[in-house]
Amino acid sequence: MIGWKRNMTWPSTGLVWRPTSPNIPTLDSVAGYPMTGLGAQMGKFKHGIGTKYPFRLLTFDGKSPEELKRALESLNLKGLSYKIKQTSNASGKSVRGVYLVIQDWSIWRPTELAFAMMQLTARWQEPSPFSTAKQSEINLFNKHVGSSAWWKHIKTKGSEVDPGPFLLSWDAEVDAFSRKNKSYLLY
Repeated sequence: MIGWKRNMTWPSTGLVWRPTSPNIPTLDSVAGYPMTGLGAQMGKFKHGIGTKYPFRLLTFDGKSPEELKRALESLNLKGLSYKIKQTSNASGKSVRGVYLVIQDWSIWRPTELAFAMMQLTARWQEPSPFSTAKQSEINLFNKHVGSSAWWKHIKTKGSEVDPGPFLLSWDAEVDAFSRKNKSYLLY
């Protein structure tokens, strides 16, 4: 591929997007899935399924969009900004939430938000869904995360949970894997 760049995005390909499922109708929802899917798996977060912004419109039962926006902004997640939007769900009911805007694709870390959502859930929700989960929910959660270490940490630390060390550790693992496999890449 001539002109291929490491940070190439879908629009750069010139290809037509074909929805992969009813919940992934647009490229925006593709980008939203790794940001919010896991973060809304347990607890009171909703991620826009049933609205025209699936995986991009966050709400949290018991928190206003303004409160949620302030909390997200205070986390200083790279590459993201937040807008309050109003839309309706599949039943026609009005929904106000926080729309996730990717400001800078080059520094955006898709899964960082999901772990921040879990951190907020642990702070805001009593009882914590992480301390009251059934074994089947724990097993599914750990399959999605790919490890049980995060589960043990969030269950033990509760409202004091900090995803930072886990994200740094995973970044180091990705860097090591990339270095190991670099000589096998064609471009």
